[in-house]
Amino acid sequence: MTTTAYDTHFMASDIAFTVNRTEVTLNIPFRKVKRLGDIVFGMAGCLFCMRDFSEALIDFILQNKTQFELPRSILEKTSSDFIALIYLSGSCLKVSKMVNHAEFTIENITNVPTVIGSGSLHTQHIIQDCPNAIAVVLEAIKYDQYTAGEVKYCSIKREEVHNLEAPIMSTTLNNQIQMLQTEIAETNQLVGNGNTYHANTETYHHGEPVKISTELGLQMFQHSLTNVRNKLTTN
Repeated sequence: MTTTAYDTHFMASDIAFTVNRTEVTLNIPFRKVKRLGDIVFGMAGCLFCMRDFSEALIDFILQNKTQFELPRSILEKTSSDFIALIYLSGSCLKVSKMVNHAEFTIENITNVPTVIGSGSLHTQHIIQDCPNAIAVVLEAIKYDQYTAGEVKYCSIKREEVHNLEAPIMSTTLNNQIQMLQTEIAETNQLVGNGNTYHANTETYHHGEPVKISTELGLQMFQHSLTNVRNKLTTN
């Protein structure tokens, strides 16, 4: 139902979503790997959770909020999982809200190559032997029926190294935000039909993630998002 990978240098993902857990579609205009300023994030799980998480990041930046919280729509979701890998301020955090847990968890995976999705079942040897997020997704497309379409990748440190849509990855932060808002709006128009859209959250870590407190994790979010906001206001 997807493959999203992190290799400590890049994040990469396919563009497929699974409709009602059976049919694979490439027609959803929402990409699972994104950048907002210095923040790079890749996601898996419920499409609507991905959308709401992205909106929460934008809202924090634009509405001058001082406290970042996971959207209630994600916390109260009882039918779908959600995972986000977020590179910020030199660290990569994994945020997980699983259907069988009442609370969300945050782990530090900065030095832990990670693959999320159904493709993780076919690519563990790659992430073990020569961690390469792009190669992981390419190989998953070969062997996993739910991983499909293009491979979208983004360097976590160099803004110019990516193959995401140019408008979204504009070096102008304002344009990044505007285009992400457009992507969300287009997705809303397309999926408002009662169907569910998912990207599998099966996870493989090459190493041991370090669990951190949700308070510390959210503070790191707030610090990095505030830095993005400050850059936006000075440009």
